[in-house]
Amino acid sequence: MTSARLATIKELLDAFARSGAEELQVTDGDLKLRIVRRKGATAASPAASAGIAPAAVPESDAAMAGGGEASAEPEADAPADGVLVTAAMHGVFHRAPAPGADPFVGVGSHVVRGQQLCILEAMKVFNAVTAPQDGIVAEVHVENGTDVMAGQPLFTLAAPPQLKAAE
Repeated sequence: MTSARLATIKELLDAFARSGAEELQVTDGDLKLRIVRRKGATAASPAASAGIAPAAVPESDAAMAGGGEASAEPEADAPADGVLVTAAMHGVFHRAPAPGADPFVGVGSHVVRGQQLCILEAMKVFNAVTAPQDGIVAEVHVENGTDVMAGQPLFTLAAPPQLKAAE
């Protein structure tokens, strides 16, 4: 895929994020791109370093990528007993810093705000996904090495026991 095509896809995603449209489908030669706004997603730019972007569902091998650190924020319709950590961008989900290494976190891991949970790789750029708050990893929604889309759930963080008792 050419950098011009990637730039075009990024521009389409940015324009879609700013619009009120629910769905967009574009066909250009062998490239077919379908973008669908998920319920609960906010209209944030996929180029932004934080936030939830609309879901881009390419129907070909097209990929959109960004750079820098990618952080995740809780989704508006997160589970009542936890926080849903979603992908801020499209990329390949990596649970560990290197092949064969231990994962950053697993189910039952205690995490603190800002702690690295995983890596999203896009165009050989590795972007850290960090915990938006203190908690315990209740669920890992994605298998290692899986291609994920912006807004896709990655982890569910439950509140730590001391916070539950204080509420």
